[in-house]
Amino acid sequence: MAASISLTTDGLGAGRAAIPRCNAGGLEVIQNLTGANVTSVTVKAVPAGCQGQTLSLTLNNNAGANSGGSSAVPGAGCPCAVTVTLGAATAATPNEQIDWLIA
Repeated sequence: MAASISLTTDGLGAGRAAIPRCNAGGLEVIQNLTGANVTSVTVKAVPAGCQGQTLSLTLNNNAGANSGGSSAVPGAGCPCAVTVTLGAATAATPNEQIDWLIA
């Protein structure tokens, strides 16, 4: 059985907002291994504009496994390195991908 939704004609709007970037350059990303597994990822050269935000990342090893985590960027002392411990150790592979976001 399908659900229904009722709509009204009150109006629809749109707008724009600038989203500031805390990083304009490249960062160095290092996988930290325990044996043959990635257990954490360190992101180096996090700029001062990112202080006080959260670094979240996901590692996908392209072999059916992925894991993620997040860590706070220090409120002072950047540029700095931030290490994110993964939720589960993930087998290291030559074609793994790391997606990250600082927000």
